[in-house]
Amino acid sequence: MVQPCMVLYVVCTEPPPQVVDCYSNVEGSIYDYEAVTLDGSRLISFKQYEGKMVLFVNVATF
Repeated sequence: MVQPCMVLYVVCTEPPPQVVDCYSNVEGSIYDYEAVTLDGSRLISFKQYEGKMVLFVNVATF
């Protein structure tokens, strides 16, 4: 039988999660980018939202 202290030791000594910066070579800001509307009829510049509160929701899947 495993001793409770040993289990606690294993759980507490697990290494922290690794942080990875996937886009370290991207330059500029969000205001330098544009997006196509859902119906594909227009190109929207994010610059028009500068100074406003915006929530971006990533709905992409792997």
